[in-house]
Amino acid sequence: MKNTTWAKFKRNKPAVLGMLTIVILVIMALIGPALTGYSYTEQNLEKANLGPDRDHWFGTDSLGRDLFTRVWYGARISLAVGVLACMVSGLIGVAYGGCSGYIGGRTDDVMMRLVDIFSAVPFILYVILLMVVVEPGLITVFAALGITGWMNMSRIVRAQVISLKEREYVLAAKSIGAGDARVLFRHIIPNTIGPVMVTMIFGIPEAIFAEAFLSFLGLGVSIPQASWGTLVNEGIGTIGLYPWQLFFPAFFISLTIMAFYFWGNGLRDALDNY
Repeated sequence: MKNTTWAKFKRNKPAVLGMLTIVILVIMALIGPALTGYSYTEQNLEKANLGPDRDHWFGTDSLGRDLFTRVWYGARISLAVGVLACMVSGLIGVAYGGCSGYIGGRTDDVMMRLVDIFSAVPFILYVILLMVVVEPGLITVFAALGITGWMNMSRIVRAQVISLKEREYVLAAKSIGAGDARVLFRHIIPNTIGPVMVTMIFGIPEAIFAEAFLSFLGLGVSIPQASWGTLVNEGIGTIGLYPWQLFFPAFFISLTIMAFYFWGNGLRDALDNY
């Protein structure tokens, strides 16, 4: 099965290209800031607003900071936020949706109605409410994404659990005395791995875009830290004079989101018969 899935995935060239692009972006996020010798906070007003050249490959910003270094430092934050927020929301969604689907009945109805209520609240409202408690920053971003990101996962896992809980291997496990928790998390949840993986891969670019959106509004990463969202926010004011300051962070946001979607689509197609 695994060999068949991998063979189907490899035949999907856009999916393979998307996966390789993500790998390259992660590598560059790790080593990119060290390639130039500049710090992401190092200012030099004499070199402010320089275009791309041999010393500053992506140019400089209004404070003379090397944009190449800042873009790849921002990639660390944006990718980390996307992956970690998606993992946390995935764990919550799997546990919540799995319990809801396995228990069923009135409990399932109540749990899913709560999901519907939470889903009806706009994302930005969660952020505003969180700002009453904590200041803008990474904690606010993680909290907002964690509160909202698990709901779609819970619905998907619930549907999978409902379709699996009457299978023969589940009934066999119950007949030999396996408890409900063991049946759910040892026998049923592992068989939902395909839809869970695909949903998480699609969730990462959504979290990256949400972080960029919050940072663009000034509700995310705080100065002097840099993320792709803060770089776009800084660059949009000078787009007419220094377009490279907006182009590079916006390009990498778009490239990352597109690569994840290609990867996710290919994985979904490969796992159709998983």
